[in-house]
Amino acid sequence: MKNWAILLTLLVLVSGCNKQGSNEGEEATELTPEERAKQQQIELFDEVMAIHDEVMPKMQDIYNLKVNIRGRLDSIPDLSEDAQADLRNHLAELDSADEAMMNWMREFEPVADSVSHEDAMEYLEDEKSKIEKVREVMNTAISEATEKLNN
Repeated sequence: MKNWAILLTLLVLVSGCNKQGSNEGEEATELTPEERAKQQQIELFDEVMAIHDEVMPKMQDIYNLKVNIRGRLDSIPDLSEDAQADLRNHLAELDSADEAMMNWMREFEPVADSVSHEDAMEYLEDEKSKIEKVREVMNTAISEATEKLNN
């Protein structure tokens, strides 16, 4: 019986050591500085792509608005010169917004693993700024052209 008590005590002690060891294992899962830097890059890349993904479907809106404006220009022969110029101006703004998105997509490249963290973050911040400007140009062109067509 005494042996069982000693064995039970040892099992409790070993079990307690294992729990303590598992806590140490949890602490070991903290990110290293390199992993943290990579995580920051991934998060910033995801922000850039989220903006792209937000505005990319609006390319269809731009296309549809351009078709509508061209149709109005072609179907209403007695439009005043000012009205024609205004519609052509909206068409040019839509073309510019379309081209801004296409240029951004052509020029954007994922960051290579060989690039330093600082350079990668600088590049991604720059790309985020660029795609935010594209978003603004697209939203403005769409809004103004839609308003013009609805009046």
